[in-house]
Amino acid sequence: CMGGFSIALPHDAGRPLTWKTNKEKEICAFLVHHEGKHVDTAFIIESVWPGHDLKKAKTYLYTCLSYLRKSFQEHQVPMNIDKAGNGFAIRLNGASADVTELEALLDGILSAEEPDERLYGRINDLYKGEYMEGCDYLWAAFRQETVNAKYLRALRSMHLHFRNKGNAVMAQDCLQRVLSIAPDSEADGRALIRLHMEEGNRSEALRVYRQLEHVIQDQLGVALEEETKMLYRQMGWTG
Repeated sequence: CMGGFSIALPHDAGRPLTWKTNKEKEICAFLVHHEGKHVDTAFIIESVWPGHDLKKAKTYLYTCLSYLRKSFQEHQVPMNIDKAGNGFAIRLNGASADVTELEALLDGILSAEEPDERLYGRINDLYKGEYMEGCDYLWAAFRQETVNAKYLRALRSMHLHFRNKGNAVMAQDCLQRVLSIAPDSEADGRALIRLHMEEGNRSEALRVYRQLEHVIQDQLGVALEEETKMLYRQMGWTG
């Protein structure tokens, strides 16, 4: 679910399941999004086919579910569609969703007094991009924001941890990842500039400043915060 939505084939993890239609993919993503909970048919239709004729949409839904069942069987994907009352759910049956593992790790990092730096590589491997990135699923927007916010908080927590341990390289890596997601975060940019200056890397510090300047002034059309400008002057930069 991170960086888009796809299902890896069990006997060929490098190859994803192919979809007959975009709506088949969205129905699958929607049910995976609800993590095994049964979702009422009317709610599925309202979320995936807003404003469409109910009778036609219900036909589309059943067609998509039929496609999914056949695809799972043909490719020996362990997942299956479960019907109960007026609703449907997807059972993973041993398959795993990357977002579930990622959120569990992030929650652990954020609740710990001292973050476990051994988890740093794993959360970055799992974060391949935003939740359902590029899919344009309105129903996924809230979770996308939630996962992003947790990931950013975890990166900032790890930055402080690495900085306190004297590991400047990893502390810088944390903040660079933050800025790749939130390029207009001046507080994080300033912290990264200071880290580079402490290491005597003036060119990298200037690069980060220029990056902030481009995003804040050129793209957003607002002035840099006074603290950012002051940092620039304190470092003896001009122009």
